[in-house]
Amino acid sequence: MKTANKKDIKISNMERENNVLALALSDLANGNVKWFQRFNYAIGISRPNGASGGIAIEKVIGGIVSAYYWEDFCKDSLSHIASVITGENTPFNAELIRRRSCIEDAQAYVNEQHMAAQSTSTRKG
Repeated sequence: MKTANKKDIKISNMERENNVLALALSDLANGNVKWFQRFNYAIGISRPNGASGGIAIEKVIGGIVSAYYWEDFCKDSLSHIASVITGENTPFNAELIRRRSCIEDAQAYVNEQHMAAQSTSTRKG
């Protein structure tokens, strides 16, 4: 059994990132994105019935736009927020709470789409 070297892993990660960005760009261009927004932060979900829960498009208004597979984004983002948020009433914590709220709304939408798809496939079968 051949083990992957660091170069192969980097290439496969780049291919994965390239694929998710291409899918996100296509969905944005075709208007196939459902947005969840709080103030200057937004999460767009496309292909919620797809592999990995679909595509997450993260947008900071007036700034950066990134795309990820939903399962990776949701898990990593929520664990990061949980690790850095404190009980203090600061602008930083308020922003983290807004982001968490967007992510939770998007997760509810993805769950709803999965349940709808499962009930449709059950009725057909």
